[in-house]
Amino acid sequence: MGSRESRPLGDFERTQQLTSEVHPFNLVICLGLAGKLDERSLTGALEVLQRRHALLRSRIAGGRHGPRFELDDDRTPVPWRRVDRDGRDRWELEVESELERPFEPEAAPLARACLVSDGDGGERHEIVLAFHHAIVDAVAVTTVLRSLLDLAASGGRSTESWSSVLPRAADESLPASHRGLGARWSSGSFLARQMVDELGYRWRTRGVRARSAIGPFRCRVLSWSLDESETTRLVRTTRRRRVSVWSALNAAMLLCVARRRYSSGPLPHRYLAFPLLRPYLDPPVPDDVVASYFSILRLMVTLDHDTDLWQLARAIHDQSDRAAKGGEQFVSSRWGEMSMKTLLSQRVTRMSTIALNYSGAVELAAAGDLVAESLHAFVSNFPLGPEYTAQARVFRRRLWFDVLYLDSDMDEPEARAISDDMGELLGQASRVTT
Repeated sequence: MGSRESRPLGDFERTQQLTSEVHPFNLVICLGLAGKLDERSLTGALEVLQRRHALLRSRIAGGRHGPRFELDDDRTPVPWRRVDRDGRDRWELEVESELERPFEPEAAPLARACLVSDGDGGERHEIVLAFHHAIVDAVAVTTVLRSLLDLAASGGRSTESWSSVLPRAADESLPASHRGLGARWSSGSFLARQMVDELGYRWRTRGVRARSAIGPFRCRVLSWSLDESETTRLVRTTRRRRVSVWSALNAAMLLCVARRRYSSGPLPHRYLAFPLLRPYLDPPVPDDVVASYFSILRLMVTLDHDTDLWQLARAIHDQSDRAAKGGEQFVSSRWGEMSMKTLLSQRVTRMSTIALNYSGAVELAAAGDLVAESLHAFVSNFPLGPEYTAQARVFRRRLWFDVLYLDSDMDEPEARAISDDMGELLGQASRVTT
């Protein structure tokens, strides 16, 4: 066999692979469809997607110089299976299963699919797609979904050739300001601030904060949404308040988790931000490239049960804005592997209290007879992961939340109570005139 097309994993891609060695670090999507869906068309659509995007037929190979992406010479198709819907929540069970199911990194492809349907002739379907997070981010997944919908509606046929181009890693295209001596200075100051924050956080939350999850656990999912009028009011209110929707949602989640799970006194809480690197790389990476271009920032705020939602949202907004202007997203990407190794070796604290990724407005146009009626997204939690996480987006003019928690942390009534609190808090806040 000749040499395969390959490239080394980038800094943050190695962090993702390291995490997946401890617990699956998967991104799982569920697309709900109405209309006729030919299963042969789905098979053809998945093949065409693999033709277009090399990472969808790649594996992660180990080696003396570190892990590498390698193209699969045999062009192994994306495996998929079909299950009959035996209840409204069948897709949730399939998602929970995929969140826990590891990928064998050296066996391509690092993706798989499941079709949940009513049976022959049925017109209600859910397509569950699971990916190793090192090959896709939220932008890439939207590209995959749009293409999959169009291809499945058109019969999944294509004569296009197979691409052998592996997208470059983020650290291959960092801005000039984050290379050389400037990068060393930025890295040093960033790490010093992170260390001070971490020491202060551990001291002030001793005996209170959640530790790494111990024993068997399962990722549980919970989805809810605001209706169209509530969504519109909330978005308008954030504009008047001059904060991002992401900041408001993080503030609401932090407050509701703190009120349910922590004492009323002022406590610092870690939360995670997920900066998208595509627009800032040199040159910028287009949205249609299927790869993983984001990093994780660990930020911290102090709050108590009486903290005002909009004051907290303003603090989060300003904090994330300063981090972005300082280029901390690039530094965090570069040092992610070292940080994760440290956390894994110590296991004395979780990465954060909450994590929320807001994708903004996501549009999926109808394709032929197929109409996208629902869209859910989840990213595997793991022993060091946040206590309460969510993926959020505006879809079909409603704000959707897809919550993930570990059953070793809380039961469903508590998880649902936190979500109910969030819905009530956001609804009340958006109805208050400014």
